[in-house]
Amino acid sequence: MLCESKRPPSHTTPEVEPSYTPARRLRDRRNASPQEEGGIVFDPRITTTGTLDEAFRIFTEGTTVNTTASLDWDNEAELTQSTLFTDGSCINNGRENAAAGAGIYCPSDPNLNRAIRIPPGMAQTNQTGEIIGIKEAVELAGPQTDLIIMSDSKTSIDGVTKYRKKWEDQGFLGIANSYEFKATIASLRARKAPTTLKWVKGHSGNAGNERADELAKEGAEKTTADCVNMSIDPKLHVTGIKVKHLTQSMAYKAIRRAKMKKECYKKALDRRATKANIGRAKCVSEEINGEEPTDRSLWRSLRHKDFSRKFRFFIWMTAHEGYKVGTYWDNIPTFEHRANCTSCGVPETLDHILTECDCPGQKEIWKCAQELWSTKKSDWIQPTPGSILSTGLLRLKNMEGNYLQGDSRLYRIVVSESTHLIWKLRCERVINGKQDFSTNEIRARWRKAITTRLELDCILMSGKFRKKGVTKGAIRRTWKDVLQDADNLPDNWTGEAGVLVGIRAGLG
Repeated sequence: MLCESKRPPSHTTPEVEPSYTPARRLRDRRNASPQEEGGIVFDPRITTTGTLDEAFRIFTEGTTVNTTASLDWDNEAELTQSTLFTDGSCINNGRENAAAGAGIYCPSDPNLNRAIRIPPGMAQTNQTGEIIGIKEAVELAGPQTDLIIMSDSKTSIDGVTKYRKKWEDQGFLGIANSYEFKATIASLRARKAPTTLKWVKGHSGNAGNERADELAKEGAEKTTADCVNMSIDPKLHVTGIKVKHLTQSMAYKAIRRAKMKKECYKKALDRRATKANIGRAKCVSEEINGEEPTDRSLWRSLRHKDFSRKFRFFIWMTAHEGYKVGTYWDNIPTFEHRANCTSCGVPETLDHILTECDCPGQKEIWKCAQELWSTKKSDWIQPTPGSILSTGLLRLKNMEGNYLQGDSRLYRIVVSESTHLIWKLRCERVINGKQDFSTNEIRARWRKAITTRLELDCILMSGKFRKKGVTKGAIRRTWKDVLQDADNLPDNWTGEAGVLVGIRAGLG
């Protein structure tokens, strides 16, 4: 059973037009098509009874209650109608010094206008500002106002309307700004009048939206953060996952999320070596791209879609110094000799293996990569331990400052495949006891690795791969200038069976 809002009684159409009551206004708005109205009325209902798998939730958080607040609307009262425009803004979005703001504009009452600086405890992003703008507007309007909120954020509107029930049923697992969405939904449920959320195209000349945008920017520029009440009434706070929707994957994620909130788990993740590696990668990224990335963006870049799965695992282990090399062996009796490189006589750290070792492999592979890059117009960036960790954030630009998407993607592919090949050769030599590799063998294996990625790109162009796919334009931008006999290839070489493509002869 759902907690239903009260519905107005049906009426027969009289000869004289009846007064336009809030109940009728709500009914007309519900029945209007998206093209006619363009707004969505917030649905406050919560499933509280029914079958066991429908009503019960597990992995709940915080204070839990057995009853919910009354969600009925007073449809008989004469309500005043109010329209509020909301917007979000962020300065230096994606950087460590990012500052987010929210703006609220009321055309009929300037006293309701707000320029809010998002507190530092929240994610400083434009999306956070959009969500908080809606939340504060809802609370600002009061519970007895027939409210229309105009926002240019489809993500925020869909999050509290279209996807609200699904996200609540699944415990908001994997949803960015999940707590902000929960607080906003709770504020919407606390109202005793309908709330309609309507999308308006941003920066399209809409006076209300433009004014809200100005207020959001003003809020982001504040030096002092505003106080935003993020507490949620337990009777309006839906937590946990419905048993009906629980899967093994969701259960694993929920358990992991709960563990990560414990202090002992946070302390275990506070690794000195990891912090040093991330700090070094951020410095190199700032030097190359001109802006310092956040820790979050750097960690996300380690899973860049241009990286192979094997390299993603390798780079994650590298960031945590999880491999048993170098000083790891110093305190293990009878194994101290493994700490040093057998060829160079110095500690065999990952930095040494990837960029310094004199054993056959490292120098030859980076030489192959540089020779391949000589056909491109942008400069080659010599890989260092820090630049390898931050490769996923690389944004190469031309002399005019324009982003070179194809060159950046090729660099990520070449550096990631070259790095992993160096590690593979080292493991084959040290662990499996293979003899030193010849220069021809090293170059052949490197060429094979890069050519395999080119062939994989052509396969991923198929539409069946969807989000994991690669567009024809991206393939052409990535591999132009490095293909063998590129001038004589057919226009549809990316999908034509039988067309042999590869890096230019002599490269690798």
